[in-house]
Amino acid sequence: MSNNEIPLLERVASYYSQLSTVAADLNAVSDELGKSIAEIDVALRKLNLGITTWVAIQGGEEDDYSFWSRDIGYAKVDSKWGISLRKVDGNHHDPDREKVEEWLFNDAPRSLRLEAIDRIPELLDKLSKDAIKTTKDIRARLTKAQAVAEAVKGAANNPERSPLRIPARAQTTIMSAVKAPEAKVLNSTVAPSIEAIRHAVGCALVEAGHVSAAQLLGAGSWTIEGDNLRIEVAGMGKKMLALTVNAAAANVIRQELQHLGAPVRFLVVPSEKIDLSAPLITEPVFWEDVSKAVEPW
Repeated sequence: MSNNEIPLLERVASYYSQLSTVAADLNAVSDELGKSIAEIDVALRKLNLGITTWVAIQGGEEDDYSFWSRDIGYAKVDSKWGISLRKVDGNHHDPDREKVEEWLFNDAPRSLRLEAIDRIPELLDKLSKDAIKTTKDIRARLTKAQAVAEAVKGAANNPERSPLRIPARAQTTIMSAVKAPEAKVLNSTVAPSIEAIRHAVGCALVEAGHVSAAQLLGAGSWTIEGDNLRIEVAGMGKKMLALTVNAAAANVIRQELQHLGAPVRFLVVPSEKIDLSAPLITEPVFWEDVSKAVEPW
């Protein structure tokens, strides 16, 4: 007897019965998968990684520059870290059209979960590699942070070398108070003291907007060696030091030294008291010939 010969009511009842059996099996298998993912989530949360990582399940691009991808990852979704799934649809020529949908794994559409199962080992491998890379990046920056912390701690423990701390409201008053003795020095034949030079240069830097350079140099050790002014600063990477005491700041220093009648050359070097195992510079950052007004680098 063909299906057309079976009454509709009987056929619907048969189909529903088959569907009920299949649905029960499907839900049971899905629940088992969900439990496995939940166990992975618990294990990963214990590691407290805090790293977002995505692995492509599949994706592609079209001739109209549109693109799409289906990804599995480890991410924070709805304030909770866990194995996650996402759909991305967008267009390279229209970033505003990009649409991203994200779910924790067990909340995602079942079809997407099925696509993602085979990618779980790849995700864990990439998560491990990303964690290693992140650790290296943090460690590289840690030495700089520790050097700056040591500089701040050293300055705080030595009032004579404390950095300039000038609140915005008090800048004008403080600079006037500091530059008052400087004016007397300029009108006399007595050479300015090292502290007068340090404060005058620091205030000039602050006035010109180079507050970071003023604080860094203000915390350093200033000495006069013949016709040279030597400034030792706490350990800092060459790039960071060059960014802080840049060409514009060096020009302010040059002009202020000319104004003070101070030594015609100045040298900025790392403090020898800092741990040299950190990636610090081992040569002077710049020499300045004030009399010739040479550019610093």
